[in-house]
Amino acid sequence: MIFKRLTVFILLLSTQLTISQSQIKGQILSIEKEPLQGTTIILKSQDSQKTINFTNLSENGSFTIIAKKGTYTLDISYLGYKKTTKLIEVFEGDLEMGIITLTQNTSVLEEVFLQAEKNIIIRGDTTIYKTKKFLNGNEKNLLDILLNLPEIGINQNGQVTYRGKVVDRLLLDNENLFKNQHQFATENIPSEMIGNVEVIKNYKDFENISKNDKTGITALNININDNFKGKITGVMDVEAGIENKYLFKPLLFNFRKKIKSSLISNFNNTGVAPLTTQDYNELINANPIDYDSNSSKVVFIKNDNIPQFILAKDKVKSRSSNFSTLSAVISPSKKIKLDFYNIFNHSRQKRLFSKEQTLTTNTFPLSNFENQSIIEENYFGISHIKGVYKTNETSVHVPCNRPYACCSTARRQKESLKRKKNFQSCETKASSRLIHCHLA
Repeated sequence: MIFKRLTVFILLLSTQLTISQSQIKGQILSIEKEPLQGTTIILKSQDSQKTINFTNLSENGSFTIIAKKGTYTLDISYLGYKKTTKLIEVFEGDLEMGIITLTQNTSVLEEVFLQAEKNIIIRGDTTIYKTKKFLNGNEKNLLDILLNLPEIGINQNGQVTYRGKVVDRLLLDNENLFKNQHQFATENIPSEMIGNVEVIKNYKDFENISKNDKTGITALNININDNFKGKITGVMDVEAGIENKYLFKPLLFNFRKKIKSSLISNFNNTGVAPLTTQDYNELINANPIDYDSNSSKVVFIKNDNIPQFILAKDKVKSRSSNFSTLSAVISPSKKIKLDFYNIFNHSRQKRLFSKEQTLTTNTFPLSNFENQSIIEENYFGISHIKGVYKTNETSVHVPCNRPYACCSTARRQKESLKRKKNFQSCETKASSRLIHCHLA
């Protein structure tokens, strides 16, 4: 009965949430009845003029934008046409606005400004976020900044998304330093280093020599403030607690014209594992600096092949980790680019297991207690290197080397304690050592 009521409540709640979201629909055309693809529609709160949502037109000139019940202004802008603002009121259900006609402006603007404050700018396939306009002063890292930007988010795996889809490239100062390990960038780059953020559609990689400009690749470029360019900068985070707990995170960044590099380290005994199972799977089964393939695939991996410091997650008595990742992109000339990526981790952890058995006899019960402790020491390392040489605009050489090595050791210490009524205890110990190495 309780389950049925709970199901009904969830259904009613889902229905209410669905009803509270309405769709504003319409079509933008020119006087010649031609769709003005690329027109930007901004939905603002009537009172505060704060941006609530925004979208672009489809190929036939239609648009759909989501809004809750309330009163808004709808700003419509297109390069070379007069800006149109409409006052709308959203009730329950969708709002059909029909055809909206834009007229040409005699003074052609160089840019389309999405807000009067110039918070967002569109230049062709590039959308520029004026980051400072969206900050509240409490941001600590890149993650906090991205969560403040419209239509940019972070999914449950820590990857950056744009309009709900994971971006194909996360760039730092126009270079792909962290490949598909987005969380290394979002969680470690300080907010004061971040400049404007750009969403680039149809992005072309350095080695792409195709004349087709419609690559279908979406890149998110994080510009670095000028104060942090041309020199090595660093941040250090040190924490200490009871029971000799410590956390030491030194971070180094170098953003120069011909070289971009970063060194991120994490030394702690707080039990935090620096890599997840998904990180390990991506690093082992996919080349993070191979940009030629955009296809997705499903890869199955056995638990026996995963190092225990990753597989155990937080189910450990204690764990100490020494983690470091080094990334570098070097461009000695316009025709040459070298891409290097390395991760190393050393972990030592202790896991406890307990088992109790009780046997009933004619005289007295017999109890057996067994406590087992496993101490594991794991080493994990992976390196990628890639070189690109463009002989001319129609020829490119991409020698690529992808070695990786993984080695883990485990020392097991087993302690068993058996107790019988009116009998003495007996204790046994056993130990073993397992070494597993893989090189490819």
